[in-house]
Amino acid sequence: MSTVRVVPGDIEFGVHAGETVFDAAFRVGWIWPTTCYGQARCTRCHMKVVSGAADLPAPGPLELPILQRLHRVSHRNELDVVLRLACQVRPTRDLTVELKRAPVRREGDT
Repeated sequence: MSTVRVVPGDIEFGVHAGETVFDAAFRVGWIWPTTCYGQARCTRCHMKVVSGAADLPAPGPLELPILQRLHRVSHRNELDVVLRLACQVRPTRDLTVELKRAPVRREGDT
């Protein structure tokens, strides 16, 4: 199991082997920003990888064109930024990510 740390907010949770960051967050009670719920369409789940990027698998054919568009449109002035979609990436090692809008706790989860 790897650990994902989200800043701001200092949120941490574990990700099982083969699980996406998005699914792991939901499993432990966090609502990750999204409108497509894991279909790699809305880009709202995108995150900046602060540390651990070198250990991530390469983006797949569904994720890559979306990341390229995000780099061109939303992050064009951040040349070295590593972006990934939480609904697609399956980390194998610990990861620190930054979000514009932090996940929120689902009601009833602690």
